[in-house]
Amino acid sequence: MKKITFLLLCFVLSFGVHAQQLNGTSSNNDVGPTPVKSDLSQLEGLANRTSRMANNVLFLEGSPDPTWEADVVNKLTAAGIPTVDLFDIDAATPTLAMLQMYDVVILSTDGAALDPVGLGNVVGQYVDAGGHVVNMMFAVNSNVGNFSIDYGLLPDANFASGSQSLGTIYDAGHPVMQGVTTFSNFVSGSGYLATGTVRPGATLLADYGDGTPLAIIAENYGASGTARMVYLNFYTPSSDTGRADFWDASTDGVALMVNSLNWAAGAVGMPPIISCPADIMADTDPGVCNAVVNFADAVAIDPDGGTVTVTQTMGPTSGSMFPTGDTIVEFTATDDEGDTATCQFTVTVTDNEAPVAVCMDITLEVDPVTGMVSIVPADVDNGSSDNCGIVDYSIS
Repeated sequence: MKKITFLLLCFVLSFGVHAQQLNGTSSNNDVGPTPVKSDLSQLEGLANRTSRMANNVLFLEGSPDPTWEADVVNKLTAAGIPTVDLFDIDAATPTLAMLQMYDVVILSTDGAALDPVGLGNVVGQYVDAGGHVVNMMFAVNSNVGNFSIDYGLLPDANFASGSQSLGTIYDAGHPVMQGVTTFSNFVSGSGYLATGTVRPGATLLADYGDGTPLAIIAENYGASGTARMVYLNFYTPSSDTGRADFWDASTDGVALMVNSLNWAAGAVGMPPIISCPADIMADTDPGVCNAVVNFADAVAIDPDGGTVTVTQTMGPTSGSMFPTGDTIVEFTATDDEGDTATCQFTVTVTDNEAPVAVCMDITLEVDPVTGMVSIVPADVDNGSSDNCGIVDYSIS
């Protein structure tokens, strides 16, 4: 009987890859804070474009010129308000049921309405029932009955005119003032406005250069405590009508009107807008089957102008060990009213570390009948290893 010594130099290990690479790319796991998909300024822009805002507006107007009405409607619809319906308050008085069909009502006259008292009463009922109003020139004092005294944000308003332009913005972060940097209430000569004192409890957002109020808001308003109201101290049509004494169409009057409509309609309880970091890919750390991954928190804003709390509600926190494969990380934003919004991103950890094959020499005796010998990988394995575990052995 002969002895044959087989010197096995090495053998092959196959190991499990626990996560596929996406798009053929991989990134270092030492990523640090990851840039988010949208910065806060971009989110603020989105705040005025969400579908839960002013979709359906009723324009209570008393204009003597159809081109003036068309100027307002065309500007609002071009700026993203889907529906703006007209109601001629010089010809009739709307009912409460009609007003309640709309997200927001614009109240603007060119003089006294057909029935000032009736109009003021029904709009007041609308506010008390939780309806939202953007009040503009000349819908003040006796032109709208007792509405100005009982509900107006400039209750002692008196008509005036003058060459007025944007003065001080007191809350540039408020949704009504987003994108507003210039405003002139005239092209040449003078424009139309009202002087008066801001109603106690209301908030002055901006004024003209001489201190006359330009934009005033009130929320949690009316008997219901749920209405929102805005007073914009200028007449609705612009200089595009050919009138140099209307507000200058090259300035930000459209932004003021659209922002006011959207903010008022947001009183139904707008959820926060939240943005998460982009998806992250990482390789396992050397010698282990996971990776330490760092990322930034999500960012969020409240379209209603309130504060937002952002918390992580799913997945390991930043700086934790993430296992191989896909892990979902979720953040939740909660506003002052309890409305919430969530966003998610995926952390993918891939095992790209090769196994370590360790062989040992063995001596075997050939079968005297067949002249052959059989061995299995375990006969020559001398402590082979892999960071994520060996799933199969083979000899070659």
